[in-house]
Amino acid sequence: MSITDTEDERMDKEEEVRKKRKALRVVTGGKGPPDPPDEVIDWLTPMKRFTVFLAYSPKLGLDLLEYHVILRWKKSIKLAVNEGQIIRWVDPKKFCKDWILHEIIQIPVEEKDE
Repeated sequence: MSITDTEDERMDKEEEVRKKRKALRVVTGGKGPPDPPDEVIDWLTPMKRFTVFLAYSPKLGLDLLEYHVILRWKKSIKLAVNEGQIIRWVDPKKFCKDWILHEIIQIPVEEKDE
């Protein structure tokens, strides 16, 4: 074997290694990033004070519950549940994520100053 033969063999091995490295490269593309979570529609915030509505929670599996909007603040709403048996403050966005509006029963009439 001559020196050039061993050098040729070495070059062949290096080329094989390069081909293997190319084959092992990470493939880019494909699916892409996952879709962002569904945006919650805030149906509670626009409700006026003293609005009465029915809502249910698929997670809890309860029947429809009656809610009364008692007080509205900057980031919170005070609700009375089932004719005032339970009164609680809620974050409208979180509430709308967990509860589904079934029906608005009563919308308050605006009083006019005379």
